[in-house]
Amino acid sequence: MKRCVLVAAGLVAFTATPQAAPQSPAAGRDGSGGRTAALEALVPESPESYFLLAETVADGAQSPGAWRLAAQLFALSGALDPERFGRSGALGVADVTDARSAGGERCRSAAQALAHSKGARVARAAAVAAAEVTLVAAAAAVADVRAGRMSSAALRLRDPAVEDAFEHLVAQTAGGATRWRQDIAAGDRAGAPRLDADEVESVLVATAAALDPVDASWSWALVRTDQAPLIAVDERTLAAMLDVSPDRPLWRDGQWVAVPEPAAATDN
Repeated sequence: MKRCVLVAAGLVAFTATPQAAPQSPAAGRDGSGGRTAALEALVPESPESYFLLAETVADGAQSPGAWRLAAQLFALSGALDPERFGRSGALGVADVTDARSAGGERCRSAAQALAHSKGARVARAAAVAAAEVTLVAAAAAVADVRAGRMSSAALRLRDPAVEDAFEHLVAQTAGGATRWRQDIAAGDRAGAPRLDADEVESVLVATAAALDPVDASWSWALVRTDQAPLIAVDERTLAAMLDVSPDRPLWRDGQWVAVPEPAAATDN
């Protein structure tokens, strides 16, 4: 009897479960997968919403269309707000783009390169700025010695980085850094050291080359950026590779479209 009750309960549960409505072959082909309302609610004034929806789509993606839609959303978030979502959006694109698809390898490589450049930009900028401050201090120490201000030069050279730069600037003079150290140790009363014309020129050329290189070539750019790749890609380029644009940020009828022009006011 107890067994019959359990079987009957199972039949009731089975018949009470609604059957999934059949989908047409075209349903979800654009990757929207029942998220049309969320997509149509996106507005360019809220780039964060594109990024958050991209994560949601990517988490549930099970088709090429869904993966592509996630990549488009990530790319749009970065193109709409490069400062906040440029790197994160590029990382998202790199994560969801299938390198085996047509153009996928190029798109993924560009996204990874862009993400790398964004991530390293702040650190490289800080490093370059610090290096320039160090060079200025080293050049000032050279000027102090030439003017006989040995105590001032000694104070500047307490910084090991400034000291290293200083040694580089005076390396081609007679006696090199050792001689300059001896002059500094002699103190202010010793007065300015005597430098011949060649030594003065050597110091000035080395200082000018360090502070403001005349040949701003690609090789100098590599040195300035610690040999980081010189990347010709930005957020808009990445978005274009995925067939989206910040100029077409609205989702309507399964595609990205431009914001409609406001209706012109008419006189009554």
